[in-house]
Amino acid sequence: MGFLVYLINVLLIQLVIVPLLNAKVIRHTFKVSYITGSPDGVWTSNILGINGEFPGPTIEGHQGDLLEITVLNRIQDGQNVSIHWHGIHQR
Repeated sequence: MGFLVYLINVLLIQLVIVPLLNAKVIRHTFKVSYITGSPDGVWTSNILGINGEFPGPTIEGHQGDLLEITVLNRIQDGQNVSIHWHGIHQR
């Protein structure tokens, strides 16, 4: 029984505690507003951009990291904004 408790403690440390010690908090602020550009080849002034860019910025992190994303709605005509992600690439 003592060996089983020891093994559980070792696994707990290796699988839970060590990754938390190596984790980072990655913070970004996204300012969403209209920008001008031609993402499909046609010039327009009504592209929703993040921090003046289209497409938006790349977010990189590692397993166990905490992502904190602050979204500021700067859309000039008062529309609501929501964010979702595509293309989660895992290396």
